[in-house]
Amino acid sequence: MIYTIGHEETYDKALISMSKDFCKLGHTDNLYGSGEEYQGGSVWELASDAMEYLKANMPRLSAHAVFAVDADWENGDTLQIGNEPFRRLRVTSQILHKCPRGVL
Repeated sequence: MIYTIGHEETYDKALISMSKDFCKLGHTDNLYGSGEEYQGGSVWELASDAMEYLKANMPRLSAHAVFAVDADWENGDTLQIGNEPFRRLRVTSQILHKCPRGVL
């Protein structure tokens, strides 16, 4: 399990309505049929790392929260691109749940 940041209200609603079909988008060369490349969603190895990024980017990310993603940090599900302070998700992966703020 790894972690991502998402718009809290949108992700909360999607977790209820879509359940197992709610995913974080991985790398694609043809984003929604547009022909554009998408590097993949941003992910962190630890929930605490994602929370630190979230806190460091306030107030811009004030409506966001940390969510668990069903992917693996070490086995090829992520890719480091340049000096980004996170990795990119290589494969589209299920979002499992929101991480409680107090636990981070």
